[in-house]
Amino acid sequence: MAAKDAAVHLDSIDLFQSLSPREISTIAGRLRSCTFKAGEPILLQGQPGDALHIIKSGLVSVVVEDRGQERELERLGTGESVGEMSLMTGEPCSATVRALSKTEVLTLPRADFVDMLEECPGLWRNLSRSLSHRLLRTNRRLLSPYASKVVALALPGSPDEASVLALSLLASVSRQTKQKALLLDWRGDSACAPRLAGAEPLPGPADLLLDRSLLKLHEAMVGGTGSLGGGRVAADAKNDHQPTEPEALTALGWLRPHYATVLLVLSLDGEPPSPEFVEHVDSLILVVSEERAGSAFRWIDRLRAVPRAERKLEAALMAHKPLPTDTLRRLEERLGKKVRHRLPRNDAAVRAALSGDVPCVLSDPLDPLTRGVDRLARRVAGLGVGLALGAGAAKGFAHLGVLRALEREGIPVDYIAGSSVGAIIGGLYAGGMPLGEIERRMHGADRKLRRWTIPYSALWSDAGLKELLSEPGPAYPFHELNIPFAAVATDLATGREVVLEDGVVWRAVRASVSIPGIFPPSLVNGRYMVDGGLVDPVPGEPVRRMGADIVVAVDLMSPPPNAGKAERGQSERRRRTPSLLEVLWRSTEIMQGEIAERSGATADLTIWPKIGNTRLSDFTYRGEAFMAAGEAATIEVLPQLRSLLPAFAHQTVAV
Repeated sequence: MAAKDAAVHLDSIDLFQSLSPREISTIAGRLRSCTFKAGEPILLQGQPGDALHIIKSGLVSVVVEDRGQERELERLGTGESVGEMSLMTGEPCSATVRALSKTEVLTLPRADFVDMLEECPGLWRNLSRSLSHRLLRTNRRLLSPYASKVVALALPGSPDEASVLALSLLASVSRQTKQKALLLDWRGDSACAPRLAGAEPLPGPADLLLDRSLLKLHEAMVGGTGSLGGGRVAADAKNDHQPTEPEALTALGWLRPHYATVLLVLSLDGEPPSPEFVEHVDSLILVVSEERAGSAFRWIDRLRAVPRAERKLEAALMAHKPLPTDTLRRLEERLGKKVRHRLPRNDAAVRAALSGDVPCVLSDPLDPLTRGVDRLARRVAGLGVGLALGAGAAKGFAHLGVLRALEREGIPVDYIAGSSVGAIIGGLYAGGMPLGEIERRMHGADRKLRRWTIPYSALWSDAGLKELLSEPGPAYPFHELNIPFAAVATDLATGREVVLEDGVVWRAVRASVSIPGIFPPSLVNGRYMVDGGLVDPVPGEPVRRMGADIVVAVDLMSPPPNAGKAERGQSERRRRTPSLLEVLWRSTEIMQGEIAERSGATADLTIWPKIGNTRLSDFTYRGEAFMAAGEAATIEVLPQLRSLLPAFAHQTVAV
């Protein structure tokens, strides 16, 4: 490398700033250029350091071996240096430095390094400052109160519409976590998000690369109120320096310790991100509309070849109406997972946000689009609430009391899994049916379901069950539900749990409630299914696998902790010989009670309505009492539930 060319380049490197032209020219004459391939080590832990390496372009990872496993300490990019600590102390290298992409470095051998320290006193000062900054960054990462998460969002639609969605998501994440969050617009030259945010943006990656002291502005920002809460937007000032992706990712690494969540906005119409970008993010969410489905397919096909991308990749739907079934099926097949989040498109709400005062965020809490954004924000923040509604026949009225209490307190429900009667309540509620209507439909179910038949496979036919579940109303499929839902059933042949979340909802629910001997088994996908309560009466694990971060189980079968003696009385009723129907019904209830406690053991919180033994006729006579029991049990655990949700942590219980 010619000394003149090197001198021009060294002017922009932090390590050589403030040096005189003579000092820079002297150093440039000793530097040698070297290129490393992706995965190639530059320094090895435990080996002597033989040179100072300055990253001219590319990205490197600094890792240490800990108990046979490599642990990444940080990533460094353009302008950073490695190897100086070993040269200054004479000790072997304390970490391995490996190129993550094709990386070009400027190398200063050990002997020349010692000479340069004597000839250029300013170099020693800059080295000390650089090491201090790196130590400070490491300490901030270790001591940061945030488990920092970087989430990339690939958004469709116009730049302004995408910015409204991004700003609304930023505001929702900040509000619901009560922590700092940052929005970075990664859409090239787009400045829509900063323009619509209504406040002076903080320095972005390009500005930070030119002047790292600007990080102090990010450090000084604290959470606040207002439309964006603790959310902030970063953008670069208009300057000639456009950072490369490795440089921008390096700056992103500097920002992470200062925020709990960093949102990176991408355009779904652009090119899919590089493997290096995917490596830097914790999740990548594609917001898919029907007219942009082709772009989503292209992204997924490209990203599936990237290591670890598949587990980070997920999708949310944004449309005026549900995607066609075949399009959704192809999308889920490509992703290898269910698409559980919907953003019901509302052009009027977006226009209102754009025409109102900045910041341009969705503000109507009753708008389905706003609710969809809030639900997606909980997914981003790791605060998704899943409800596991357990088996229990007429005790299922208690589920309505639980839901009534949660609605009154504003506690969100993002996922529902139901077993047996829990599947009935969960399926109807996930479809948007009001609690009062569900109660009316369930009242007197013992009479509605009683359809005697020739007892070949069951005492009753399933005609009454079909009417209860499917009429009146359309036979809606799972992907059109307001809340993601799954029904748990038992495979009669294998005795294994089956989680049903495809096809028509009422057919899956019918399988989940087919009590052996009372209702005939249901044929689903070529397999005969019976009551899910036989194997999983409190489906906590199924709802967690759906994506719930906080699982709330409603156990109708197990006795509450510290429960007193069983109810007395009813002696006259017990003296009468029970009928075959009562024996089958009660036997199933006893069996479910024995395994319910184990079934719901993995829940983060369990609600135990105080209900004793029941009879089939309780669908007619005790529904309101069971609802009251469910509501009372929910009120008891509300302080614990609120402690799991930062936005509700300091609210008082409304009784």
